Amino acid sequence: MGTSTEESGPKSTAAEDNAGGPKEGTVSSSRPPYPKHRDAVILGSAILAIVLILVGAYFFTRDAKVTLPGFIKKPFGSLSALFSWPDVQEKCESYIRQNERRFSHLGRPLRISLIKQEINVSKGEQTAKITAKVRGPSGTNYVHFLLEQRDGDWTVTSAVLEHESGRYEMLRPN
Repeated sequence: MGTSTEESGPKSTAAEDNAGGPKEGTVSSSRPPYPKHRDAVILGSAILAIVLILVGAYFFTRDAKVTLPGFIKKPFGSLSALFSWPDVQEKCESYIRQNERRFSHLGRPLRISLIKQEINVSKGEQTAKITAKVRGPSGTNYVHFLLEQRDGDWTVTSAVLEHESGRYEMLRPN
């Protein structure tokens, strides 16, 4: 009357059970077989997607003057340059540099960043509304620009300096 751990009946291995394929009525029996070149199609699609992303990134950034070291040093400035029109940004920065004496109360060095950009195209005319932040060690001012594109070149039609006190002052190029 000893206890036995042996089971009665024939024993089979997992290899013998799967030798005939999936059994009827199971989930694995209802799935269709894999296409013959499935892995090659997936790999080719992934490579094509990566190539398209890289080509698109190249065409999107080639004129933006954004470099990897510049992006690492100033990520927000680089993204701003990437999504802005470089001519507009340069025009605004040069206009501020021409009026640096108006920002002497901010101290040196001045840091300029575009914080709001709106470029409109209507009936072949392009206009832009730009807000630039001018920051120095002693404070921050904002400059609001209106620009028009004439003969392919952007021209500042008005620039208004907003002081921290809320006072506004027109800027004129020197």
